[in-house]
Amino acid sequence: MDEKRLLTMVVVSNILSSYYAAKVSFCLNNDREPNNTEKDDILKKVLSMFENLSTSYLKDIQEIAASIK
Repeated sequence: MDEKRLLTMVVVSNILSSYYAAKVSFCLNNDREPNNTEKDDILKKVLSMFENLSTSYLKDIQEIAASIK
């Protein structure tokens, strides 16, 4: 497996983990499962969080990636 694919798998895994954690939190707070619109909102919030983090820490991420090579 090449490095790019491995890194993609790690990122996707983290996004999915965050999504399901947010969904569980929603269920606990609202005592019900989210409907499809609410699921979409949860996913958008998780993706936005990852976009913001990756933008904020882009230089750090690039340095870490360079040191791994």
